[in-house]
Amino acid sequence: MSVTGRRGRPLRSRSRDALAVAMVIVLLASPPSLGAEPSAEETLRQRILKSYPQLGEPQLDDFTTACLLRQWAWSHVNHAAGPANIVDVDPEIPWHELTAPAIFELYRLDRGGSFCGGTAHALRKLYEMYGYQAWTVNSGLAGPEAATHVTTLVKIRADRRDLLSMQDAYFNLTYADTRTKAPLDYLEMLGRLAHGEHDTIETREPDFKKIPQWPKVILAAADRGTATPKSFAKAAFSVLESNYTFEERTDGAWIYVSPRTAGKFLEDQCHYPDGRPRWYLEWLVAQGHPENILYLYLYPFGVAGPNGAELLGKAQQVARFSPPR
Repeated sequence: MSVTGRRGRPLRSRSRDALAVAMVIVLLASPPSLGAEPSAEETLRQRILKSYPQLGEPQLDDFTTACLLRQWAWSHVNHAAGPANIVDVDPEIPWHELTAPAIFELYRLDRGGSFCGGTAHALRKLYEMYGYQAWTVNSGLAGPEAATHVTTLVKIRADRRDLLSMQDAYFNLTYADTRTKAPLDYLEMLGRLAHGEHDTIETREPDFKKIPQWPKVILAAADRGTATPKSFAKAAFSVLESNYTFEERTDGAWIYVSPRTAGKFLEDQCHYPDGRPRWYLEWLVAQGHPENILYLYLYPFGVAGPNGAELLGKAQQVARFSPPR
């Protein structure tokens, strides 16, 4: 979900960070060598294959492939718990020019983290590395109140047709038909929501307890304020206070490893203690929608990818889009 804030200092000294970033960009954005060393892309593929060997099966269907790649990205994209270490807006990093290997190397090195926008872009680049067409779509209420969310669309073949599957690597979920369990096309999903048919859309989110690796949450020293490790774990939607490990780095950064779930976000950020809707849900109810976060997708305002403006126009037409009030 979208969070705004100042750009703060990176986790380490700028000279060391600049050198590390330069090395990542030079090594990973360059063409593969002809020598025996594997390319950066092949190295990343092997990392992913080690986590999910079934991706090496030639008969694996597109939807399962898309979901496994999304889940791997969820596990390996660091969450920035404050503005001081948002890697995808660091002026020293040409984020949108980086390859998938370069992006995931920055996360592996704990160079910083991302919110939903950087996460969706990272997954898009990963899909493209595997030969899929992909886009990012930004939906919701833009501006100072920032009730938005960015997800990834990937073109897959399913049920003998091409469709755009919405994949959310920030919360590790996707959407399917409630009755048939088949993957939903993005534009079809918007059409159902435009008719109030949210009950026909199933949110498919794996059990995090069965996933071998959980994502990191990085809180830079500049963003800690008066929080304690325990109070932050309770307050942050990106940390489950009943399921996390904690480490304090020598630079003062706090590193949590914990599943990031839509459930805690909706419970803590979208409801008041008495259960009334707030923030995202309060705004959606004010637009005349049911109290369901899916209706946020009826307000697409940005698509990045091949013919993105055309796809955005189609989405807004199907969603019966009108500017949020």
